[in-house]
Amino acid sequence: VMVEDAYAYLSNWYYSAILELTYTDTFINEPRWISRSLGITVSEAKIAIERLIRLGLLVAEGETLKKTNRHLTNFTPGLTSSAHKEYQ
Repeated sequence: VMVEDAYAYLSNWYYSAILELTYTDTFINEPRWISRSLGITVSEAKIAIERLIRLGLLVAEGETLKKTNRHLTNFTPGLTSSAHKEYQ
């Protein structure tokens, strides 16, 4: 997992929102639809989808995207990353 991808996921609210959108009945796997639904740019939606796939949090299944059961953690006793602090 690239550190930049993990940091972007943790520091931008819409990454989690995209994951949750995949559960809706009206979800359309199209960056323009996602951008309108969340009030973000098409570019932000495209980049987020690509990162979520690289992180293993989304998987492409045919024409749609599905949220995986994977979660990002970097727990090390006594150590909290700045990305986790910002996310919290």
